Amino acid sequence: MPLIITTPLSTNFSANSNSNSSTDGHSDTASSAKQTERLTNGRFYATITHQSRLTKLSLAGMNKLYYVYDPMCSWCWGFKPAWEKIERALSGEVEIVYLLGGLAPDSDQPMPAAMQQQIAAHWHRIESQLGTKFNHEFWTINTPRRSTYPACRAILAARTQQAEPQMLTAIQEAYYLQARNPSDNVVLIDLANNLGLDKARFCIDLLSETTQQALLAEIQFTQSIGGNSFPSLFVHTPAGITPIIVDYQNADTSIQQVREAIEFK
Repeated sequence: MPLIITTPLSTNFSANSNSNSSTDGHSDTASSAKQTERLTNGRFYATITHQSRLTKLSLAGMNKLYYVYDPMCSWCWGFKPAWEKIERALSGEVEIVYLLGGLAPDSDQPMPAAMQQQIAAHWHRIESQLGTKFNHEFWTINTPRRSTYPACRAILAARTQQAEPQMLTAIQEAYYLQARNPSDNVVLIDLANNLGLDKARFCIDLLSETTQQALLAEIQFTQSIGGNSFPSLFVHTPAGITPIIVDYQNADTSIQQVREAIEFK
């Protein structure tokens, strides 16, 4: 089995504009001057949070385990049980850092039929090899688009509310089990609402240009350490950055390698 194969989806966002070109479900995010002020403050907070986080990653300190992923990567979904075991085993030994890889940029174009068939085949393959559950009705009841950046921005918006893992699980379950389309902002906002997040703050962060720029900066950092496929694992110690084996069926392989990397830092 190849180490990494990924999955797509979409929404539209221009890196040179200040709003998402898709406005599904967002007309209520600035219904009053008071709310607008609140949302603007939330946007400023998000900008500082993302920038300071990337700065801190380059500083010496506690050993770090980087988990590079995309919320709409099918192999990341297949890796989820192993990753959760790794995280539980190592959370007291290293700093766990989630990093977005950004599988596919924004697009408002329907995914070509051939690509849909290819990705659907990946789902069947993962299901067969790992026992991962998929709701294959997704391909018949939605209009897929090859873009995962909207879901990535939703992750960043949730991160500012300390809910990144929860949002990741919500997006994955909506996509793979409930046959919902995380390319649609209205779906992402509904997931945030179901998680009990501050919906107004989430909406403005989701559509903010600063969030888009934060995503691009995080993707650049991820690529700089070699995270060009998903899922990927890396240990960062004072000695440098070490890639870790991704074993979908045996989390202990990765756990042992992380501990060895820390021991010989």
